Amino acid sequence: MSARRRRPRELTPFERVRQDLATHWRMWASLPPEVDRIVFQMASDRDGNGTSQPRMDVKRPRFPRGVCAGCGCTHEDPCFDATYDTCAWRDRSQTRCTACPPVAATKKGRRP
Repeated sequence: MSARRRRPRELTPFERVRQDLATHWRMWASLPPEVDRIVFQMASDRDGNGTSQPRMDVKRPRFPRGVCAGCGCTHEDPCFDATYDTCAWRDRSQTRCTACPPVAATKKGRRP
């Protein structure tokens, strides 16, 4: 007996825009860290399936390994660094590139 594979459900245009915004690393890196979401208020239903989608709420994603949390560059889309022709990773965690300043060390403990 062979198991049937389910065909992945196609995303609506509304869901596709939400997914693209959630992974737009350079946009999220340019926003202050206090911004934890972006909310879009739409005027009408334009997703084509007859449902009303008046609001889109996109939460700030976690930057995965291989995406710089400072500028949003990746292996496929590196940024320019004056020291090198293109940027490189600062360490093995691959969360900061050489074009961005290192993250300041914070003291452990309670905040005032």
